[in-house]
Amino acid sequence: LILVKFKPTKISRRFSLGGNSFDEEFNWGRVTRKGEDKLYLILYSKPENGIIELPCSFEKKMVKAHMLHNKESIKTTQLKAQNKCLIDVSSICIEQTPVVIKLKGKWKL
Repeated sequence: LILVKFKPTKISRRFSLGGNSFDEEFNWGRVTRKGEDKLYLILYSKPENGIIELPCSFEKKMVKAHMLHNKESIKTTQLKAQNKCLIDVSSICIEQTPVVIKLKGKWKL
């Protein structure tokens, strides 16, 4: 299964995903969710600094992140006091869009 060939709306339908859980739009792409413990980042481009900031934190600082198409792990950092999760996408090459990153962990706004 190669997700980079689907359009975002088809990705959402394919996996029964919910809409954006955040009150903001992101210039790098979209966020969608499945249940209460999975977020999917759908990237069309990378932020200039290579870091995605999500306005949420994960319970017990437990979050696992990987690219959906090859399971490559992605580094995350939590700033609990600021209620932010940082995802380092600086090493990701976006040749075909979108690139999908799966975050797994119980999260809260």
